[in-house]
Amino acid sequence: MFENAQKFNIGSFVTNSIQGDYVVNNVGKDEKREIFELYSRLAQNFDNEPYYSSRQEQNLRRLTEGTCKWLFEDPAFLQWRDDPGTGHPVLWAHGSPGSGKSTLCSQAIRSLADSPKKPTVAYHFCDFARQHKEVEILSMLACQLLDADSTAFADLPPLPISILSAAALQCKRADNVRNIVKHLVLRSPKEMVYFLLDGLDEELGQKGRWHDGICPVLQFLVQLAVEFPQHVRVWVSSQGRGEIKDQLFNFQSIDIVPFARDDIVLYLSKKVPELRGPTEADQKLFLHTLQNGAESSFIWARLMLEELSQRPTLSSMKEFIEAGFPRNLDDYYQKIFDRCPQHLRPLASMVFSLLVYAKRPLRFCELWEAVWCLSSKTKDILNPDDKPYESHLRDVFQPFIELVPIHSTEDKAETSDGLQFTCRIIHSTLKDFLVEHRSILCTDDFQFEEVHICPELAVKACLNYLLQSRFSDLLRKEGEQWHDISGTPVMNNRFLIYAAKYWDKHLDNVLDQDRQKELIPKVTAFVKSPNFWTVLQVQAIWVQAQFSSFHTFSDEGTKWLRRMLPWWFMKSDEGFRVWMQNRSFLRQWRYFLCCGICSGAAHTHTSPYTGQMDYIWTGALGPDHFLTERRSRVSSFALTTEESVVRGSCVFFTDQTSDSGSEAYTLRIKYTNLPANTGDAPLPLSTVVLKVTLECKSQTWELQDNTSPIMKNEQVLQVPASSCDFDLYVHDPSNPYAQTDRAPLAAFSSDGQTLRIGSKLFQRDLHGNFTPLPNIHSSNIVGGSRRTRYIEEVSRHGQFLAITSRTRLSSKELDRNFDDLHDDSDDELDVQEWNSDEDAMDSWVIKEEDSDESGQEFASDDDSLSEGSSVFSNQGRFDDDMINPWADYHLGSSDGSDSEGEEDGGGGSRWALGGGGLPIELDSSDSEEEEDSKEPPAFNRHLFREEDDEDWDGLPQYFSDQKTSRSKPRATIAVFDTTSGSSTCVFRKQIPLRCRIYASPPVFHPSKPLVVWPLGDGDILFVDYEKSTSFTRRLRPSTPFTRQISIQCTFSSCGQYMHIAALEGRRPDPKTIVKAEKHKAPLPPIHLALLTSTYRLSSKKTTRSPPSLIHRIRIDLKAVKSLNTRQLPFNLTWTKDYLYVAASWKLLQVWRVPLFSEVEATNTKEGDGNEAKCDDSQPVMAPEKTVFMPKTCTHRSVRFFPAVEGDAPVSARIVVGHEVSVVEDQPKGPRSLGPLFGTHPAVDVDTQKLEEEPTSTSSLFFEFPVVCYLDEEKNLGEWVDSMSRTKITENLGIGALDVRMEGMEKFNPDDDCELEPYYY
Repeated sequence: MFENAQKFNIGSFVTNSIQGDYVVNNVGKDEKREIFELYSRLAQNFDNEPYYSSRQEQNLRRLTEGTCKWLFEDPAFLQWRDDPGTGHPVLWAHGSPGSGKSTLCSQAIRSLADSPKKPTVAYHFCDFARQHKEVEILSMLACQLLDADSTAFADLPPLPISILSAAALQCKRADNVRNIVKHLVLRSPKEMVYFLLDGLDEELGQKGRWHDGICPVLQFLVQLAVEFPQHVRVWVSSQGRGEIKDQLFNFQSIDIVPFARDDIVLYLSKKVPELRGPTEADQKLFLHTLQNGAESSFIWARLMLEELSQRPTLSSMKEFIEAGFPRNLDDYYQKIFDRCPQHLRPLASMVFSLLVYAKRPLRFCELWEAVWCLSSKTKDILNPDDKPYESHLRDVFQPFIELVPIHSTEDKAETSDGLQFTCRIIHSTLKDFLVEHRSILCTDDFQFEEVHICPELAVKACLNYLLQSRFSDLLRKEGEQWHDISGTPVMNNRFLIYAAKYWDKHLDNVLDQDRQKELIPKVTAFVKSPNFWTVLQVQAIWVQAQFSSFHTFSDEGTKWLRRMLPWWFMKSDEGFRVWMQNRSFLRQWRYFLCCGICSGAAHTHTSPYTGQMDYIWTGALGPDHFLTERRSRVSSFALTTEESVVRGSCVFFTDQTSDSGSEAYTLRIKYTNLPANTGDAPLPLSTVVLKVTLECKSQTWELQDNTSPIMKNEQVLQVPASSCDFDLYVHDPSNPYAQTDRAPLAAFSSDGQTLRIGSKLFQRDLHGNFTPLPNIHSSNIVGGSRRTRYIEEVSRHGQFLAITSRTRLSSKELDRNFDDLHDDSDDELDVQEWNSDEDAMDSWVIKEEDSDESGQEFASDDDSLSEGSSVFSNQGRFDDDMINPWADYHLGSSDGSDSEGEEDGGGGSRWALGGGGLPIELDSSDSEEEEDSKEPPAFNRHLFREEDDEDWDGLPQYFSDQKTSRSKPRATIAVFDTTSGSSTCVFRKQIPLRCRIYASPPVFHPSKPLVVWPLGDGDILFVDYEKSTSFTRRLRPSTPFTRQISIQCTFSSCGQYMHIAALEGRRPDPKTIVKAEKHKAPLPPIHLALLTSTYRLSSKKTTRSPPSLIHRIRIDLKAVKSLNTRQLPFNLTWTKDYLYVAASWKLLQVWRVPLFSEVEATNTKEGDGNEAKCDDSQPVMAPEKTVFMPKTCTHRSVRFFPAVEGDAPVSARIVVGHEVSVVEDQPKGPRSLGPLFGTHPAVDVDTQKLEEEPTSTSSLFFEFPVVCYLDEEKNLGEWVDSMSRTKITENLGIGALDVRMEGMEKFNPDDDCELEPYYY
């Protein structure tokens, strides 16, 4: 970072020089606190266990005084340590196994730390029994550097903000920690920083350990030393293995073998006299014999001395000497195991098998429990009579296993009996020997399976332990401790945590394929048992980063999860199925399982619920999921009878829930007759339109309390793509969900009684089946143009049907080359499981009006004060808000013309099509050339605007699913009378739009011939479809710089009231957007709010008089980064007195919004026409308790239905809509599920079945809709004030439906502030 820097200033004093002097600032208290927090985040990477210091202490305890002194006289070492100008900043000390390399390294560390200059020292000892990943080693080094800096904070340069503010997840990335280490080195207050690495050869035993751990650390430190040789030194001590030599061949090295021989002589000369019994002459004999045999092996010499010290008599010592020492360590190991007593051999086999193949050093208590589990004759419950004696364990330990004290903050009450010690094999050479001589304990008295050193014993111990009956249900938390169902604290069962973390890794060691096949049923049974649910709970509580996602430095775009199943198990059919289901489960609930322990930081919402697995909706995982039967505090179900939607079996899915929440409707579409694709490119759209038939499976589900949904009806429709204008809705046949400005391929109406597939409409008959609505697009009405066949929203009431759209298709978007491919007839529609009536497909006719145009009535500007609208008026309630639109100049939300404002038909051409008398209103600018002449902005509003108010032009980046269209938006509505099987158009209107809104369907009045449809930009259209009249009123946004995103309307069941809920988005400051894009920073969020208004309808002129505002409430919702207009982040449920607003999030967020003021609600119930002023201060309520939901709910429809009391009570419920994920196909390599489920590189699964499906460029994965039943008291608690209601500014007409003013000049504070004094 400071390479070649020459004397630059950052502050007020000089520190160490790095190719020049630089001056730095003092470090303040804030940075000291931040540094401590950084240390804490880094320490979490190695579980806050200072492994390096414990190994240092252990090595120094073995050091014999006088040994290793030669090092401090060696020229190479002195030059490396002291000469700042040396060209050899890296020193490699290598020697044979057991020659004292680790002890020598520890002595070097101590000498450096005790030197007068007190340099900064950081070190790491590799361990054959414990693998450390790269990020762990780097974090340990960084923490040592921070420890060294802690004594000199006042003299240190400041760390970059990016490092101090690094989040816990950032500190888990090796590249980030490397950067931290480099900055700490360069700001060190010492002139020299020493890094010492020992035992690198111990990382070469297992595949992958070298490259996953110490090798990249070595390369980084060597590069650092080469880059800053005057400031950084690196020591490496190891065996002279080729992999290590390849990294260090350019640097100085020391062969320690000659020096080790001299040190062994010194060591023996001090230790032999300590033997009790031998005379001085015998000691000389022993010393001479040991010196000749030891050569350069300290471990050999130490073991021989221990062997002599255990001899009970001098004669036995002499016999041992006369028999001759073992020639090498292998001979000695063989000799010791040969002496193992017969009765201890089975126990020794268990102990050494567990320690040799352990994934980390085992505690004594863990080893004891594991051996007990292997010894127990009863597997369901460990028999206390089968527990081995501690004394026998210690007998087996000698002389090859040592107990190392544990540095822990836990209660050490058990230290005296050895439970707070780690069991460690004395040397890596012993582990290598046991792996090569697995039958070392075998004799004629035992079968091979009884006493051999075997990795499967660890497998057996883990599985048998986890399958105990006391773990068949979830652990329970009592105070601060967790207990199993027998009441035993988990901390008394320490092997539980080890087995839960490593059971699958031990199974990885089973390499024999026949044995793997034998174990598959056992592994499957374990995973599907309730005990595995407890295993996941243990992992969530105690296994750090078990459910975290990881990023590789080389592939920034891919996320990885820790593998949780044996690699060979996943290659089997059953294993792969379990793996898929497990990944689906993790995708939904990984955020909850993390609960702060995985990321190292406590999450506000989930950390208090760590380990409480019953919050998970297990039933919603699907009927065949291996976790679906696990215990949960809620009843949840997936709306399916299948396990999952198999790839290729579905290309489109949609669903809808009835307004009461008692029924749900699903539709699944797949392609049939799809031609084979021989090339890599996807099939062209024209081929799909011409050849493909859409097989549409519709299902109706009855949602009964706390029971699995019942499928009441299933129907299959065969719809040719050419008959439903497929190309108007889908741009990419391989992905119907691709970004577009069109409506989805298919959708239900809000009540589920009407179905649209492309431009085809179907209505539900008395038997629950869908029958086609014929001739909606009759050519005598539309003149043969495909443009008018495009439909977005459908609503139905009795015999009347309203179809709408807000998209105007240009000629280029229509692509006239497709016109000949489309079949407009209904005859080819094949409906399975129901019979269509051929007579029902007769052409519909245009309704002839009985009265002339003069008989049409339109609402005048003062209709709100007419007799019809004032019968139930609440005098003075909102009189101050009934003002002219120019009062809100600061809002920037006044728009252009009232689309129907001119009763004389001005502003547009009035046509009579089809020879009938029905007036069809079109906007005058219908030229194809004009609409394609230039590129419009995202919302196209300025093309029509005369008021020049604020809008969101040029902000398409906030709408994630929208593709900017070149055509002007235009609203089209048509109302049909479908009496007697024919479709008669009774009203049709086209209106130019300033901007679009979304999820805003038309609604019918329950008893009057009135349709209300939100157009956009606050305009709401009121249609009297009996008299073919309409008028438009405007709903104002509640805050400045705001636009409506969605406006949903409904009528009360009595028909006296209309309710409107407007989802509003407040535009970010354009300057902040420009700044964010310039610096490639995240865009500022959109702030969402919901304005809910209630209106009283005129009793006499319901269809012609504008409603009167009687109640309004505004609530702040949340800020979002972007909006998916096909799935908005909030969903509404209307009841008689309340609106329930549910957020699409991973926690249930629902607001209960009153639809009436308190007085108005009382008057409604009592039928009193009291005109007293209402108290409008009711709070917006929310549930008191927390309900967790699947993570994918953040982009799924979430609807809340409250409980219904009475004679037939109904439970509260949450209905979560389907979810689809689009994943790019991987053309080659092992079976891949991409970022959705992840990829396991080691699994090479046969992909023949996948290749049989038609080739496409993307894969679609679906999650079925879900219903969850809630107990109000148990799950929701009391309804409390959500504190989300906000005050509405008075005197601005917020919520009032008024007439839009044309031609208004907007107030400009810069140009219009030519002021004069005001005196009176």
